[in-house]
Amino acid sequence: MKVNETVAEGEMAMTVKLKSDNLITIYTYVVGVTTAVVYFLMGMTIDLQVVKGIAKRPVGPAVGIFCQYIMMPLISFGLGLALYSGDSFEERLMRLGMFLSGCCPGGGASNMWTHLLGGSLDLSCMMTCVSTFVSFASVPLWVLTLGPVIMSDADFVIPYIDITITVISLIIPCGVGILLQAKFPGSKMVRFCSKMMSPFCAMNLILIFTFGTYCYLYIFTLFDWRTLVAGIALPTLGYTAGSIFAALFRMDTARIIAVGVETGVQNYTIALVILILTVSSPAGEIATALPGAFMLFTPLPLLILLFIRKSYLWYRNRHSDKLSPSTGLKDVPGKTGVSKGVAHHQSDVEKKGSGIDNLAAELSDKV
Repeated sequence: MKVNETVAEGEMAMTVKLKSDNLITIYTYVVGVTTAVVYFLMGMTIDLQVVKGIAKRPVGPAVGIFCQYIMMPLISFGLGLALYSGDSFEERLMRLGMFLSGCCPGGGASNMWTHLLGGSLDLSCMMTCVSTFVSFASVPLWVLTLGPVIMSDADFVIPYIDITITVISLIIPCGVGILLQAKFPGSKMVRFCSKMMSPFCAMNLILIFTFGTYCYLYIFTLFDWRTLVAGIALPTLGYTAGSIFAALFRMDTARIIAVGVETGVQNYTIALVILILTVSSPAGEIATALPGAFMLFTPLPLLILLFIRKSYLWYRNRHSDKLSPSTGLKDVPGKTGVSKGVAHHQSDVEKKGSGIDNLAAELSDKV
């Protein structure tokens, strides 16, 4: 046979799988440990009396569950039809990734964002816990109901083990923190944990965003304009829907923030696992492009809100020293602690020679 001689021609199906990468495993364990620490700090920080009040009148968790398990699956299903309306295998695969992402329970990052944005951490933690428990029934219900509508030939696998691990990783560290707080209320340890809450939340979110992005760099090769639109649209619609429904029930600002963030921030790892276990490789990895996009773009609206909030607080604190602590009026130069309104009032009193309760002075003025 001659060199470079063609011996046969034809088409052959070929698939290219991802190279096994231990870095993703390391990332999973590192984030698991840091998230457990954050949950412990949350347990040390939350107000148990507020939690009891929410449990007695669980309007917030009920609204959150409705938004998360009724609104979000329907929004993701409709958004998938709008952006990926074709009937090809790839289009249906992307619709499936979109829909499964909308069916996921709330993620641990929602509690961190709620804390940083000044929302009700107590309500957020309770909603995450309730949401994760409800996911044992809601995720299979939605996946097995509308999942076959998108891909009728898929044999869906529900990752109950991963959901259970999520529940355990939430309950144990948070529960330990709650027990220690109840055992040592107001102690130095509790105050220290409260101070460390914000730095640890920020550190964990930065770790997830940077290290996670590096570990899943291959997802960027699957992005197009529709992926970008979907990655921003779904969490933003979740924030909006949750906030609107919370406002309709006349919740205060802190609880509106908690419900909105809890609705928009979801545990997309569940969607990733379902796709990888349900759809054969490499199609499963391709379908993870949308959950990956949601992981990447979910923080963007929250970062904007955080910047606005921090800017407002900085501006308010910067100008608060120009206001009198008692009257809220501007101080008169050269007269510390005396406002213009108070000065005018004092001069009027001095003209009368006595206070307003001195009836003799008033009668003499009239005469």
